Amino acid sequence: MKKALHFKLFFFILIFHSIAFSFSDVDFEHSNGLDLLKKYSAKYLDPESDKELELLKENYEKLKPSKNHLNANLIIPKVIHLIWLGNDDLPENYKYYITTWKQYHPKWEIKLWNKEAIMKENFSNIDLFLLARSHAEQADLIRYEILLKYGGLYIDTDIECFTNFDELHYRYDFYVNMEPPALNKKRVTIANNMIASVPNHYILSQTLFNIRENWKKSEEYFETNFSNSWTKFGRSTHNLAVQRTMYPLSDAVFNFLETQDQDKYKSIILPASYNIPMYVVNNHPILNFLSNTFRGRAKLSNKIEIQPETMSFHYYDKQNSLMNMPDFSTSLLGNSKIKGFFYKLLKFRNKYYLAFRDLFIKNFPSEVAYHPAPIIPNVVYILNDSAAKQDIETLEMQWKELNPNFQIKTLTSKDLELFIPSKIQHFKSDATNVIGAIYLLHNNGGVFVTKNLKPLRLQEFNYKYSFFGLLKSIKKIFGNLELSTDLIAITPNHSLFYNFISNIESAINESSELDLEHLEQIYIDNAYKYYSLDGKSVLLTEEVLNQKR
Repeated sequence: MKKALHFKLFFFILIFHSIAFSFSDVDFEHSNGLDLLKKYSAKYLDPESDKELELLKENYEKLKPSKNHLNANLIIPKVIHLIWLGNDDLPENYKYYITTWKQYHPKWEIKLWNKEAIMKENFSNIDLFLLARSHAEQADLIRYEILLKYGGLYIDTDIECFTNFDELHYRYDFYVNMEPPALNKKRVTIANNMIASVPNHYILSQTLFNIRENWKKSEEYFETNFSNSWTKFGRSTHNLAVQRTMYPLSDAVFNFLETQDQDKYKSIILPASYNIPMYVVNNHPILNFLSNTFRGRAKLSNKIEIQPETMSFHYYDKQNSLMNMPDFSTSLLGNSKIKGFFYKLLKFRNKYYLAFRDLFIKNFPSEVAYHPAPIIPNVVYILNDSAAKQDIETLEMQWKELNPNFQIKTLTSKDLELFIPSKIQHFKSDATNVIGAIYLLHNNGGVFVTKNLKPLRLQEFNYKYSFFGLLKSIKKIFGNLELSTDLIAITPNHSLFYNFISNIESAINESSELDLEHLEQIYIDNAYKYYSLDGKSVLLTEEVLNQKR
């Protein structure tokens, strides 16, 4: 019996070691941005905060990954619960976020709850659900009820997933995330946008008890303090939801940490950076120094910084993308602001520079809406012209880990030659592989990459563009714009490639010569000619792609 159990445990450990994401320890202070808060002499307003932070730190240090090993059996059910109470269909970006959960959890059940499904359940607090004054309150209340009854992982519909969550469901009976002080400096708060639990957990029962116990009191507090105010969320019923249905979870967590025997549970409160990597930043150091000196507080801004441990992200501000648009010229020149400034001056009348800069600004990922389905087929073709078998297998694995719902296909030079028409098959040069890839993409669509390109997440691009390419980094300010053939992504039969192929065939037939440098010139000429054709094309830089790695 012991041997069987040990083998089973070894089997699960082996599986999780093969997953790309490694659920590893973090520094509690830095993960929550508490070190930055102290650096800027800022602090929570609530006098209980220090005590609560100590409880949370103690909980994390006791149950962090290195201290809490995988269980041989599943603890939390593999089901994802979402709630949508609006009369309209889910927005396209929300649909996209749900696809990210599906791609990393293909064998999990995903259940989207609407009002009709909720009313069919015999939830004990359905009377409060009907009394609630906003969808936010209703959704807060019902997420606790669903998890109390069924267990699983609840997520808000505006959360994007970056990795698989299996490991947490074999380690813990409950997990939730701290909200960073960058979002709320009034009190230490537990975020309720993502909660995972076994059925009938103490924290959920206590949360629902807190809500019912303080239902009227919370409404009185709201009417006194917020009833005539407005916020960026609309009329301040948001504040009522925070007081009446969100904060009760935080209170239940602290009650649990103070009163319950922690050895009976495996319930962890994760530091913020695992799922909400948001930090305070001091954009006005001199003004804040004076403000802190004379008023005892500084006005800090927020910034988002995805960390290696970040598993998902909640779009609090309803933005369309996590990608930040850099200055075009600076991004081309390795993020050097000085070089970027002079390059901008030198190229202010260059037609390629002006066209691609405008395209970059207009069609940057944060400015483009998601399409209901991938526009470019979800397949990556990796050129293997000389890499050793072990190296290419490692590369395939890296691409698959970052793009689990993509097909990953490795092609040799011989494979690509098969796509070149017989009328120019006699032609051989250092551009032959790329020419074969161009014909392949023209017929089938997809993403072509060489081993020179570091793997990245592609899904957002495939849902937004019919074509995207990569501009080469420029080392000197006098350098010309060049398009790289290390990354080409396009839909089948795109207009750009019709003309591109025609120009390639003409060049070969006329002179029987076409090297890679000449091919890249034809490529950029056609990209310039057709750059604004369908409004769904963009040329990115290496600095931008790094945000997807």
